[in-house]
Amino acid sequence: MSESISQRALRVLQLVLIFTLCGPCILCQSVRRTRRHGCVVKPLPLVYPPPLPTKRVDISKTPPATPAEDCHILNLPQELRLMILENVLAGRILQLRPIPIGSSTKPCRIGAGGYTKDPSDSDASLARVRHLGIDVVHTCRHLYLEGLPILHRKNTYAFDISDFPRLFLGGLGMYCISDIRHLSLSLQLDDIHDEKDSERVVELLHMMRLETLQLNFELLFRFDEVLNFLSLDGAWAPRILAIRGLRAFKVKFPERPKALEHDPWETEQRQLATQLVAEYCALMVGPQSQEKYLAFLKDRAKHGAVLA
Repeated sequence: MSESISQRALRVLQLVLIFTLCGPCILCQSVRRTRRHGCVVKPLPLVYPPPLPTKRVDISKTPPATPAEDCHILNLPQELRLMILENVLAGRILQLRPIPIGSSTKPCRIGAGGYTKDPSDSDASLARVRHLGIDVVHTCRHLYLEGLPILHRKNTYAFDISDFPRLFLGGLGMYCISDIRHLSLSLQLDDIHDEKDSERVVELLHMMRLETLQLNFELLFRFDEVLNFLSLDGAWAPRILAIRGLRAFKVKFPERPKALEHDPWETEQRQLATQLVAEYCALMVGPQSQEKYLAFLKDRAKHGAVLA
């Protein structure tokens, strides 16, 4: 009898020991299975960095602390030096994006990726640039003052429209807004219906001296969302049409599955969107865009239609 009790006690002790050693692993596997079966863990809210200061020291009006005697590129003629700087710093698509750091209180980091494409092929795929070349502007004050405007004016800056105001203010800053010449904004379904930051987006766009503007709808699935956004009677039309005198206005449509390439409804939607883009280009691109826009407003008023 006593032997049976001791055997039971030993088994209980063994089970307790096994559970103590293996319990955490079993629990971890259970949590993983639960997540796989549809239990979604909500990500931490993204905290954006604060805007960069608008007041900056104008280093162009103060003497350097030490002369840049070892910066031999300054011995070259200025025209040649600017060509070198443009080759190093310009001609890229610079995409700014938030990088979460796993904290609900600390600001995210702002990542920047550089891409290039063949200028002679509008449909060419983008190639990633490993080095952005911005170290050259840190060489000395003279190169900083010559190179920074090239960096701002000669590249295309790409944002998701939902992140655009916060990332621009926290990553580039208001001090350079008048130097931005080329901009690309990507739009997703939720971004189109979210009015939270739309006024700030428009305000920043109007403060820039843009030469080219591209709207990217590639991540959308339905063409009718593109038509709703570009509609001349929609809320965004007067905001975008207020940007005039561009050299180019482009729109990238959603990528379609091959099965829908010859669908009549899809074909009709694409044709309507293409016509809308052509109307935008006529009212925004070229030195005559202002007169065309005023004539457009007059014609709409004559027929009882006004922009939203």
